[in-house]
Amino acid sequence: VASLSQWWCSTGSFPNSADPVAEVVPIEGLGSLCGTAVVLCEVPLHSFGQIAYGQFLGSPCAENWRHVVVRLDAAVQGVQFDRYGALWVGGVEVLRTTSAEPTPAGVRWQVRRDLTEYAALFRRPQNVSLSIPNTVTDTYNGVIFANVSFEFYAGQPLRGGEGRTLEVQVLPLLDVAAILEKPWSVMAVAGNTWQNSTLPPLALQTERLFLDVFASGHGCEEFEAGFDCGAPLRRLRALIDGHPAGVMYPFPVLYTGGVNPLLWRPLTGLGSWDVAPYRFELTAFLPLLLAKPGLRLSLAVDHSTEQGLWYLDPVLVAYHGAESASGGEFLGSQLSGGYVEQGSPGNGTMKAEDHSTFSSHGILRYPGGREVQTEVRGALHATSRYRTFGGGGGPTMPPNGRRVRGRSRGSVVVSRKDSQRPDDNCTQTASFDFPYRVVLDQWMNSSSPALDINASVWQKLSVSSSGAAQEVSQDGRSRFVRDDARQIVLGSSFSESQTKLEVREASESASPCYRQSRHAANGSMLLDTSSPWHCKQMAAHSLLRALPSLGPWSDSGEEGTWAGEVPMAKFHVVVVVVVAVVVVVVVVLCCYYRGAPLSADPSEHRFLLPCAAPLSADSYRGAVAAPQPADPERGQEHEVCY
Repeated sequence: VASLSQWWCSTGSFPNSADPVAEVVPIEGLGSLCGTAVVLCEVPLHSFGQIAYGQFLGSPCAENWRHVVVRLDAAVQGVQFDRYGALWVGGVEVLRTTSAEPTPAGVRWQVRRDLTEYAALFRRPQNVSLSIPNTVTDTYNGVIFANVSFEFYAGQPLRGGEGRTLEVQVLPLLDVAAILEKPWSVMAVAGNTWQNSTLPPLALQTERLFLDVFASGHGCEEFEAGFDCGAPLRRLRALIDGHPAGVMYPFPVLYTGGVNPLLWRPLTGLGSWDVAPYRFELTAFLPLLLAKPGLRLSLAVDHSTEQGLWYLDPVLVAYHGAESASGGEFLGSQLSGGYVEQGSPGNGTMKAEDHSTFSSHGILRYPGGREVQTEVRGALHATSRYRTFGGGGGPTMPPNGRRVRGRSRGSVVVSRKDSQRPDDNCTQTASFDFPYRVVLDQWMNSSSPALDINASVWQKLSVSSSGAAQEVSQDGRSRFVRDDARQIVLGSSFSESQTKLEVREASESASPCYRQSRHAANGSMLLDTSSPWHCKQMAAHSLLRALPSLGPWSDSGEEGTWAGEVPMAKFHVVVVVVVAVVVVVVVVLCCYYRGAPLSADPSEHRFLLPCAAPLSADSYRGAVAAPQPADPERGQEHEVCY
C-alpha cells in the first residue's frame, strides 16, 4: 500500500466520531492520589523537528509517595496524519506513543502509564522532553496540543528484603545530550544494521538486571503486516560484547492510519498509544558487566527493510540487593535456530518462519562463600504468510488484495539457585502468544483518485507470567469509499469493531478477576462495560509492562515484594502489552469537512483537557523549542496517507 500512497492521500478530514479510547488494563490499586506535577501544559506541536521542554522540580508529596504514573492528554482537530512520539525524563524514555487522527470537531485522548519501577527518576529534579514530530500545511492543518503530568500516590517508598528501601537504578544507554536535541536520528535503525551503545558501570550490589527496549517500526516497517516490506516477520535481537543476550518478535502494532483508518474510530489499535518496551533478562551477564564496565550493547531488527525505520531506545533497570558481589563467572550464552523465507514481495504468496532458542548462565559470588546462579532459557516460534493478488482494481475489474496471517509465541524460564539460602531458590516462567489476521481488498486505478477499500483485522495478545495472565483481542471490519473529488462517500463507508480484555491472577482455568468489553460502530461507542476489579493478589499496574514483573527475586511475602502490595509477577520477557481490536462493518456518520488551518494559540482550542495546574501562556510558550527543519540524517518522512 505504501507504494500507492499518492492515490490514497485524502485532502479532507474524516467524519466526526467519538473521542478515541484504547483497551488497556486499568491502573488500579495504587492508593490515594497525593499530588500531580504538571510539566507541560497546552503545548502546540506543529513542526517536524520541534521538541517541547519542561522541568520536573519534584513531587508535590515530598518523599511520602510510593507510586508514580505519567499522564499524557492530547487533542487534535482538522486534517492530520497519525504521528509517532516519545517522552523522556532525564534522558530516559518513559513513554512511546502515536497520536490519533483528527476529525473536524477535534478529538481528545489520554494515555496513562505506570512508572513506579522507574521511581528513582522522580526522587530529584529532572529535565523533561516531549517529541511528536508533526508537519502542518494548508491541507494537513492539525496542530497537536499536549499536556504532560505525573501523578503521585501516597505511601512509604517500596521495600525490598530485610525491610530496606527497594533500590532500583534506571540508566539511559543512548547519549542524553543527543536525545534532547535529535532523538529520532539517534534512535533510527534501517534494515539489518546495528545500533551500538556503551553499558555504564553498575553497582556491586546489583542482584538483578533488565534491559528495556522501546521499539517501534515506521514508514514501510509501520505496515509490516503484509504490505510491500517483505515477509511480515521481524526479530529484535540484543548482543552484549558479541554474546547473544536475547531475542523477541515485536508485536505487529497497527497505528491509527493503518490498513483502513476507519477501523480505529473510536477504538484505537493494539498498543498504538502505549508501545510498551520489550524486556530482556540480563542477570546472567552481571559477572561479566561488573568485571568489565564499558562493554558494548548492540541491537538490531532482523529481516527489516531499508525502506522503513525502527526507532530503538534501550534502558537498563538494575535492582540492588543488601550485599556487594566479590566476583563471579559468566558461563556463556547461546542463540540457535533458523529463519526460512519463501517467495518475494509483489503478486503471489510469501511465507516466513523462524525458530529461536536462547540461553544464558552466570554465577555471582559473595563474601562467605555464597554463590547465586542464574540461568535463562527461552524458545520462540513465529510464522507469517501473506498472499497478494490483483486484477487491476478498476471499477469493473477484480480488486487488488492482501491476505495476511501470522502468529508469534514463546516461553522463557529463569531459574535462581542460592548456595546458602535455599528458601530464595525459585523458577520463574513467562509465555506469550499473539496471532493476527488482516484482509484487504481495494479498487483503485492510476487515472482517478477514487477508491474503495474493504478491510478486516483480527488480533489477539495473550501473556502469562507465573500464573498471572491477561488476554486482549480485537476484531473488526470496515469499508472506506472515496469519490473523484477525494470526498468520503458516507452512504457506502462504514466500520464496526469490538474489543475484549480478561485478566486472571491464577491459572488459565481460573475465572477472570477483571473483564472489559467495548463495541463501536460508525464512529460511536455502542457498548462499554467492565467488571469490578477483583484481582486481589496483584495491582493492575503490574500488568502494564511487557510482562507483569516488578523486581527483586524474593516473592515470599511483604518484605520480598513491593511492600506486599504488588507481588512479584516473576519474570520479564520481551513482550509488548497491548490491546487487541475487533473490526466489523459500520456506516460512517457526520459531515465531511475540510477545515481552515489551525492557529498554534492554545486559547483558541479549548477542546483540550485543562491542565491540573495550568501554567501561564508565557510559561508554556517558553517551553516550546523553535520549529526546526526536517532532520537530513533521517531523510524523508515515511507515511501512507488516505
